[in-house]
Amino acid sequence: MAPLPDDSAWFYYPNTGAAAFFSAFFGLLGVGISFRAWQGGLKKFYWVELIGVLWEVAGFAVRAAAHDRTTDVGLFAAQQSLIVLAPLWIAGGIYLICGRIMAAVSKKRRIFGIPVRRIALIFVTCDIVTLLVQVSGTSIAAGVEWEGSQADVGSHIITGGLAAQTVTLVFFIAIIVNFAGARLPFAAKRNVHWLPGFRSAFWSSLMILLRCVYRLIEFAMGVDGYLFEHEWPFYVIEALPMAVAVCGLALVYPPHYLQEAENSENIEVRDAEMS
Repeated sequence: MAPLPDDSAWFYYPNTGAAAFFSAFFGLLGVGISFRAWQGGLKKFYWVELIGVLWEVAGFAVRAAAHDRTTDVGLFAAQQSLIVLAPLWIAGGIYLICGRIMAAVSKKRRIFGIPVRRIALIFVTCDIVTLLVQVSGTSIAAGVEWEGSQADVGSHIITGGLAAQTVTLVFFIAIIVNFAGARLPFAAKRNVHWLPGFRSAFWSSLMILLRCVYRLIEFAMGVDGYLFEHEWPFYVIEALPMAVAVCGLALVYPPHYLQEAENSENIEVRDAEMS
């Protein structure tokens, strides 16, 4: 392979095959999520996740096109921005539906002092804030085509947004673990079936967290760091975990279990009234 041009925006030739594969794979997952949402009459719950999936599709498609155009900083900036921001939409969808499930199962319970009925609102708000922070960072960096001191400013802002996103995810996962531990005995006793959707969201959250830690380290190391200069970590710790996360949401679609969670609450209320 020919050496990279001196004015290349990349440290390597992006792998066309891998990028095209993940673009197509995310596209198929998006179709699957759309079908399940439409089939179940739950369209209002899936659009946030679908935006994230479509951004993944577009980001990897642009990355594939950049193989023969490594000097095109616009392509580099576009794929970087889309792929960095896409997980925020997917995480937002998880916050929304998990919060609704928890509120449906037990509206009076508090976790770490937070009323369960407010969990969705709080975490979706945090997700929007971190999205805006990272959008501002990517806008600054992309505005100067990810070059120069302004690009460094944008990268620092993105790093701050990623740190906030990581903390939010860790806290959310802790809430899921706490809540599930408290509800499992009841769920087992009543043969409640909302747990698969909850588990799907939990494992998807872990995959997104893994990806966030990778991106946080990458931006903290800077453009001269190992993670920016080598492609394999991008696919192993960014693309693959996000594909697993979205695949889990597509195969075990959490919104389908919301009705089961609401039924679970009704059973619990009736039992309390009879006792």
